[in-house]
Amino acid sequence: MKTTIKTTLAALTLAIFSISVNAESRVWTDAKGKTIEAELVQVLNNQVELQLANGHKIKVSLATLSAEDRQWAMLSHPPTLELNVSAKTELATSSLFQVGRSSRIQIKKETTVVKVDVMKLSDAAYEEPLKAVLFVMGQHDDKTGVVLDKITTTFAYTGADKEFKFVTDAYESENRDGAISGKDYKGWLMAVFDTNGEIVAMKSSEPKYSKNAVALLEAEKGAVLTAAYETTNPEPESMLAKGRGL
Repeated sequence: MKTTIKTTLAALTLAIFSISVNAESRVWTDAKGKTIEAELVQVLNNQVELQLANGHKIKVSLATLSAEDRQWAMLSHPPTLELNVSAKTELATSSLFQVGRSSRIQIKKETTVVKVDVMKLSDAAYEEPLKAVLFVMGQHDDKTGVVLDKITTTFAYTGADKEFKFVTDAYESENRDGAISGKDYKGWLMAVFDTNGEIVAMKSSEPKYSKNAVALLEAEKGAVLTAAYETTNPEPESMLAKGRGL
């Protein structure tokens, strides 16, 4: 990811929650080559509102702009997104007879699936692709945190479409007399980026994940997290050897 992720949390939060207008005056070109110098005020539906040097405001159809200007306008005015992420966990309990003893031990198996729905709330046109990155957080049996999964997918809103969905694979863990094995699910962190690598929206299941987003957004699948949320990414060779390559 781009270096913008390595900024302070305050700057990162600003990038997420503020939709600022680029007040820089620039030369706009339409599809026929005609130019005009103006500042971008806002993007409204399929139009851009521009302010001329004399203060007069005009509205121009996005369809009449050059491809470069249309892209610039959209990247300067990212869509308002609502991230709906839910995790469904199913619990199965069974018991196992201990050989040589008259007792049985209880075995609890958890299976978790995470569902993601990215809703576009704004009506302004946005043709540029977006990248959704979902971090599924878990815990090893020694209580250390781990990135169970990192899912990256690119999507775009076309036409009247305002919804993008996907579902993860199942994450399974087993608790046998307090000893946890498998993928013990604990939560998630999700971020959506534009093509410039800027964060458009971010959300997590727990405040601690958002608070430590700068570190987590640099993590890879299989990364181990310390109590201070410093991450240790696994070596690519060891990940492949375990069948966990990205």
